[in-house]
Amino acid sequence: MNISFLLNYSSLLFSISLLGMLSNRKSFLLFLLCLEILLLSLILRYTFVGLVKNDFLGEFTAFILLLLAAAESAVALSLLLNHQRKLGSTAIVYFNLIKG
Repeated sequence: MNISFLLNYSSLLFSISLLGMLSNRKSFLLFLLCLEILLLSLILRYTFVGLVKNDFLGEFTAFILLLLAAAESAVALSLLLNHQRKLGSTAIVYFNLIKG
């Protein structure tokens, strides 16, 4: 596989996820899914560039981003569960009602 194809694939994933994040106004779960795909595209880009340049720093940065994505998912899903229990809905519109 050509590296330009892989980088274009990563850019396409990034664009689709960014478009999904900007166009989604209803579901918080879909927003989280788009955010995870965005982070995945960044991880793929760092990995591909690291493999081409034979540099370990690219893969190490990808690993750190993967840890960040896992922590972000845990926090966001706990917020989503809290919101669902209090208000009975996962709509983004009602997230300003969460207090303490």
